[in-house]
Amino acid sequence: MIINLRGTHGSGKSTIVRKVMEKGEFQPHFVEGRKRPLAYYDHLKTLFIPGHYEKDCGGCDTILEVEHVFDIVKNAAGQGWSVLFEGILAQHSAPRLIEVAKLFPPVIVIILTTPLEACVKSVLERRAASGNDKPLNQDNIRREFRSVESAARRLRGEGLDVRSLSRNEAFDLCLKELYGPA
Repeated sequence: MIINLRGTHGSGKSTIVRKVMEKGEFQPHFVEGRKRPLAYYDHLKTLFIPGHYEKDCGGCDTILEVEHVFDIVKNAAGQGWSVLFEGILAQHSAPRLIEVAKLFPPVIVIILTTPLEACVKSVLERRAASGNDKPLNQDNIRREFRSVESAARRLRGEGLDVRSLSRNEAFDLCLKELYGPA
């Protein structure tokens, strides 16, 4: 089982992955050049790749080589592991996700339906908490919001299981798919 959470900055992707991770104990996977682990493995053969916020807006999207994330996902799935990863990873990564879905089904793509205004508010709060008082260019968030929707249409057109869910619905689905019914 592979689950990919998608949404714009501030939509709740990293928060959902971290909340799901609260259900277990994990070993970190470090990558040279990063301050924090890139991924976490648990004893139930599940790989988690949450956002890390080494930058104010970032999560998994701060990884310079997106292909590296997909290599880790493919490696874990090839060993029979479940994977939960997040990121905007919109149009430019759709072909990679389609490839993963063909190699390692089932793949569920969750598009978070967090309203744009709530995403902007989350980003502003995260920036304030980190001491960043520079003005936020909200056009970037709006552009990514549209890009995520466009990528979702493309992925649906390729036959992937794409679901548009609220933060709570996405969290519940991740728990159910990774750990079984409560």
